[in-house]
Amino acid sequence: MAHTVSSEIRRSFLPKGPNPGRNVSRNARRAILAASVAMMPAFAMAEPMAEIDAQLAGQIDFRADAFQGCMDKQSCTVGDITASAYRRTAEDADWVVARLYWDAVDGLGVLDGGQNDEIDFDEKIVVSFASPKTVKTIWLSDLFISEEARYSGVSLNDEDTETAEVEMRMAGATAMQMRITGNVDLPNTSFNEDISKAYVEDGDLLTRLVMDQDTINIVVPGLRENGEAGAIRAQIGQIDKDKLEIFAGVPTVEVDISTILANAKGMPVFPTGKHNEQQVARMLLSPSQIADLRKSAEAGRVIGTKSNGEVAGVLPSPVTTDELVFATPIETSNDYSIAGLVLAR
Repeated sequence: MAHTVSSEIRRSFLPKGPNPGRNVSRNARRAILAASVAMMPAFAMAEPMAEIDAQLAGQIDFRADAFQGCMDKQSCTVGDITASAYRRTAEDADWVVARLYWDAVDGLGVLDGGQNDEIDFDEKIVVSFASPKTVKTIWLSDLFISEEARYSGVSLNDEDTETAEVEMRMAGATAMQMRITGNVDLPNTSFNEDISKAYVEDGDLLTRLVMDQDTINIVVPGLRENGEAGAIRAQIGQIDKDKLEIFAGVPTVEVDISTILANAKGMPVFPTGKHNEQQVARMLLSPSQIADLRKSAEAGRVIGTKSNGEVAGVLPSPVTTDELVFATPIETSNDYSIAGLVLAR
């Protein structure tokens, strides 16, 4: 019998007390991180580690070099682990193959779609094992709260938070379903921009389409007077408030999104939306650059002032599974990456 649970959310390590970097420029923060990275080899034993890095050491870490060959592949196998990307063009349509994204900071996502490096609402990643494994913690990245102002996102239960859905299967049957939500505010500029000049603002944003109960929100490049992206809201139908009582106690309501998804294909594309992918592809040709990026990310998680939205979904008890499906609810401004899995010893 399958069970649905809410995950225990734990914030990855962040500095305590007043924000020491509030008035420090991005270049200065990068310089501090670079100096920390340079000292790492000499003081490796003394260096503190962020919770995500400590927990994923020796575990299934999708940010590791072993998985860099997944970049731009529909499916890739590392040891006895296979990751595959899919998307669909309508709610009742068959899933078709997509391409995986990889980087050393966030882990695995899906190329193209709304967010070029993450799992969007019409995408999923399936992780399967050649033999069953017992999972106790799921680490995700890029899962935030407070996206409403930037993307006009409306989340489940009217809470301004990104949500991930994970289904754990065993022999084709659902063993556990889990919902993981963000718990850190979306920063004005990204963690990736702080640790490396290779990344730029909206460097992964292609299009953005967000639904709530009666509106569709389309994020358009350059809509605001200052040149920043803005949102256009359009009504997609409304139910009389008095008639909502008819649906009391009904757990789910199916919505046909075929037209919405079809129209999304004509939405403007952000000009920088492929930038970060291209930069990572270039770095993949130089292993030392990937290693430096990883070290900067590790240092940034400890001494930096920006969060990368890293969240741990801790299972109430370990679950034995041979397949995990990572997806996201359709009603929200959701996108995230898969950082890794912690197995029970």
